[in-house]
Amino acid sequence: MESTVKLTPSDSELLLIQRFLYQNSKENAGKKPKTRFSRRELIQTLEDRTIEDEGLSLTSVIHKTAEVEVEPYAPSVEKLEGLKKIFIEDLTMQTRHHGTIVFLRTITDMKRLVTDCAIVEDEKGEATQLQVFNLGGNTNLQELFPKGQIVAIKESMYRYSNTSIPSIRVDHFTDMVFLDGDDPMVPEKWVVPALDMTAEEFMDLGNKCLKEGKTKDAIRMYTAAVKVADTDAMRLSLLLKLSLAHLRRSEWEHALVKAELALKIEPDNEKALYRKSKALYELGQFRKCGNTVAKIVSLYPNNPEAKKDFAIVRERITEETFGVYNFGKMVAMAQKDTPQTVYDFADFTQPVYVKQSSISGFGVFTRKEVKAGDLLVCSKAFVNCRGCNNGAVLTINPEEMKVSLSPSGFASIAVLEKMRRLPSTVSSILQLHSGLEPEERRKIGESENLIIDSFLVKRIIHLNSFSSVSYYDEFPEMRGPAWDIELAHRQQMIKHSWGFACQCPLCKFETLAGASLHMGGLISEIDDLVMNVGEELPTRKDADKLADLCTELEKCYIYPAYTVPRPFLGEQLLRLFEWYHVLRVGNKASVKLHFAPIAFGAVYHFGAGNGPTFIRKGLADPDLVRAYVRLTCINGILGGEFKAKWLEAARTMYRIIVGEDSTFMDTFGDMVDRHDQLPLDLIKKFNEEGASKRG
Repeated sequence: MESTVKLTPSDSELLLIQRFLYQNSKENAGKKPKTRFSRRELIQTLEDRTIEDEGLSLTSVIHKTAEVEVEPYAPSVEKLEGLKKIFIEDLTMQTRHHGTIVFLRTITDMKRLVTDCAIVEDEKGEATQLQVFNLGGNTNLQELFPKGQIVAIKESMYRYSNTSIPSIRVDHFTDMVFLDGDDPMVPEKWVVPALDMTAEEFMDLGNKCLKEGKTKDAIRMYTAAVKVADTDAMRLSLLLKLSLAHLRRSEWEHALVKAELALKIEPDNEKALYRKSKALYELGQFRKCGNTVAKIVSLYPNNPEAKKDFAIVRERITEETFGVYNFGKMVAMAQKDTPQTVYDFADFTQPVYVKQSSISGFGVFTRKEVKAGDLLVCSKAFVNCRGCNNGAVLTINPEEMKVSLSPSGFASIAVLEKMRRLPSTVSSILQLHSGLEPEERRKIGESENLIIDSFLVKRIIHLNSFSSVSYYDEFPEMRGPAWDIELAHRQQMIKHSWGFACQCPLCKFETLAGASLHMGGLISEIDDLVMNVGEELPTRKDADKLADLCTELEKCYIYPAYTVPRPFLGEQLLRLFEWYHVLRVGNKASVKLHFAPIAFGAVYHFGAGNGPTFIRKGLADPDLVRAYVRLTCINGILGGEFKAKWLEAARTMYRIIVGEDSTFMDTFGDMVDRHDQLPLDLIKKFNEEGASKRG
């Protein structure tokens, strides 16, 4: 969720500079830059600049990524051969140069500032700055943009940078085409004659690059070697090395292709099978991976790694088929979470599927009847960005003089980086945006090359990213806007988070004169009372006043709690139990506690001596879990079904909120095993005589 950043006086001064640059850019749109920097000035300026000097590093050192808002533009879908060549001297400011291509060569290393910058030249020797946005933090800039790298920019955008330097701006990675010196598209001046070497010599160079960690260069050498290899044995060796290099770059799809090509030459090759299995595992194709690993074990019984992998992949297949997980192990991993942590488990989605709903948009549907607490989905995030080492992205709007903070910015960049490595994910990510025009889908789908619209992906991620809750430190407060909080605040939350204005019957009722005002007044009065008591012990007068306010608040609701739950009221009833319990007013404490679940929408009744029977367990809310745990605690003295059924309800709600119940006893074990000393006769009386009223 975006939030507006409060600026210091010095930040405001920097923002004024950005506004001046923005206005200057608008005035010069379509014109050639008035001032051109010399090659030497550009190189020196880039060498001298640091992140701390950049005009966008506002408010805090953690905001290492910032960007000025620009009007989105589509990626180029044109082929290189159909574009007209132009030069830096032809570029005009604030302009997308449609139908053209500019060939550039880096004359400095790429430098990571608030964006990634390098100085480039064209074949006439004219120099300018190249700014590449949306490269992930894991991108090796020196490998991607080594000094002397030739790159073609399709339909380039020429803009002033935030430091007022005329720059070629690249937002879409796929608008860049990296070229080798012997590529036929390279300008004649930069042509490097193809190396006249044997496959063995190319392979030796590739081995050297791979050993030095230069995997991109290694792939180039091995690929060149494949073209001149004259024996199957040499081609096999090179394909195995290519597969290994792609594995090291996390390019699982390319690694799989090369391994399968090697297997066409030698179907039982151990290394090819092993690398195929690794690629399949990382792609989440666990059944195919299992078949491949089984073949390795069968053909090479002395391979210890294969036996170990077979046990691991069998766990993944069990997870994705039956939803059986070692949640304790997953929680332990989360407790030690670091950027290097790999959450290694399969996705379980068997009980559900997605389809167009009859109401609006897509919906999730179950394949069979399910009950509360059943596991429906367990899935890893496509990317996981940690706030501790990523911070957030600042977005500057110089026209409106606003700076916003977007936690989804890093997720967007990480997703873009992963999409470049795994091209097959592009279509599935684009499906998340229902507003993509059919013509846009057609162009992207029909293109021979990978095309990724960075602006579109950012919109998609903004709507499909969320903050995770760490439930191993404390029980999570995972709740959306409650049904019984003040109307204006509730609607504001929904509008800001989900982008629509709620027009449900409840909201319409509360807009009637007096209805919302009276409920809002009671809620404010309750909040004031709770705040005044604070951490002090409540008095009997405090408890009785809160009870009276809750009674009045209950009269304001127009729908039964099982139709529209009342979590705010439920929270107060749970508080009343605690207050009366401390004051040793056992009868009132027990009554309030037994009514708390009903406020959350629970419906239950008692049979003869066998504890509660639930028709509905209520809205999954942390306070409802606490209420059920307290009921387990005070009914524990009765033992048998009384304690077991309350405990089962608590675990079910916990499982719905957290996703597992392996950590339930770690969180509530001490309370569950303790029997609060409410009188036994009072508990029995309430269970037996009050059941019909609660039902």
